[in-house]
Amino acid sequence: MPPLTAIERFFERLFERPSARIFRARLQPVQLQRRIERAMEAERLAAADRTLVPNRFVVHLHPADLAAFGDMTTSLASELADGALLFARARRYTLVDRPRVDLLADEGADLKRVIVGHSNGIANDLPFMRTLMDRGAYVQFDLLGKSPTVRTRLADSDVAAGIVEMIKAGYVEKILLSQDVCTKLQLKAYGGSGYSYIVEYFLPYLKRLGVTDAHVHTIMVENPRRVLTFVEPAASQATR
Repeated sequence: MPPLTAIERFFERLFERPSARIFRARLQPVQLQRRIERAMEAERLAAADRTLVPNRFVVHLHPADLAAFGDMTTSLASELADGALLFARARRYTLVDRPRVDLLADEGADLKRVIVGHSNGIANDLPFMRTLMDRGAYVQFDLLGKSPTVRTRLADSDVAAGIVEMIKAGYVEKILLSQDVCTKLQLKAYGGSGYSYIVEYFLPYLKRLGVTDAHVHTIMVENPRRVLTFVEPAASQATR
């Protein structure tokens, strides 16, 4: 990463993250917009004659941050979606549908039931992942086994190194793994990694880095069972 870009990202993080607001500045809509734009850039997929980008964005906000927006919460989600549409058009990206932005915490969501997916690109950013996991959310690395391109931010080896740091920091119970196999080119018959990449290659690599069998069992068995088990809705939600 060029020095000036690294400095720019540093200041973006410093002022955008609630956990790092030195002067407790109020979270601004433009900060959310920039996050959505970066997510769109990170998940873009180059096709033969176009570049596809996601159109669904779920923004997880701390209850205090969301409450600060007050009555403008509904209109804020719409404005963020409009901003995402303008961003995509300006860069000639292709959307399968009009962008939609959901502010998840506005319904009092239990963050212990929230999975933050497509997190491979933040695997080397433990401070940021802490802000998610400390609030109860799971961090899911679900792009494992994909062939790297010039747009790949972090290789699987970088993700593995990040997982080791997460385990050392005491967050083994907040890690989930998956592969996002969604095209035939990812199947073994077409030269891809198939559905067994994690078991055949990624887990052995983690073990070479010092991850124990107990850690693997927690990540592969206990964590999915805990977060994917159906629970009865809270009384306040069931009556809506």
